[in-house]
Amino acid sequence: MSDSTIVTLVSIGSLLATIAILFMVWKVFAMVREQRSDAISADAARRGWQVEFATEGAYKVIRFRGTTDEVAWTAETRRWSDNERTQWPNITRWQAATAHGPATPILIVRDGSELVRVLDASSSGLGAMVASLASSVSGSLTDVLFGREAGAVADIAAMRPVPGASIPHFTVLAGDPADALRVLKGGVGDAVARVARESQSILATDNAPALLITRGSVHLARKMALTVPDADRFATAGAAVVRALR
Repeated sequence: MSDSTIVTLVSIGSLLATIAILFMVWKVFAMVREQRSDAISADAARRGWQVEFATEGAYKVIRFRGTTDEVAWTAETRRWSDNERTQWPNITRWQAATAHGPATPILIVRDGSELVRVLDASSSGLGAMVASLASSVSGSLTDVLFGREAGAVADIAAMRPVPGASIPHFTVLAGDPADALRVLKGGVGDAVARVARESQSILATDNAPALLITRGSVHLARKMALTVPDADRFATAGAAVVRALR
């Protein structure tokens, strides 16, 4: 057997060994993903929820559907799976329908949360926030955070602060501040403040989601992945706001 033949056989053997190793690694990762999906499904089923796994564009999506305090809702966590870097690798959304709502959308964000941290103390406020957050994404900030359905009816860039919106630790913005104040004083402000006072509430942390209220729906969203316990906390907070609008 010639030296060249031996070299060729060795090269083929090395290639086959590499392929075998890569295949084993892929199988291990696939098993881990399957086990994780099974655990999520089981955890959701114990709560009486439905769960769905999907791929939408560059995002891997886990979507939950459930009912909390007689409020039916949908929650999803979206994980960026493309090799291209993004400043929005994980997005969590929660939403529920409501028969009542403000004339124009209301945005409520916790002081110290990400939407507020991007503000420079000497900046002009909301305009700087929107420019900073939207600079790296396509579509409007509302689309990215809350989804296209919310983005079709709400424009965060057009909102203004709501004078007199006295919800401790929260900033309130709206397209129509006077109407927003009416809605807040009608029970929504008290509901947000009450939920935020609970130590385990999703609204009580610096990573609190932004709350968007439109005429027909209530939305919560943040730039972090969603666990099943988190979905429970999102649902408790969101359902309290929906019930306050009834």
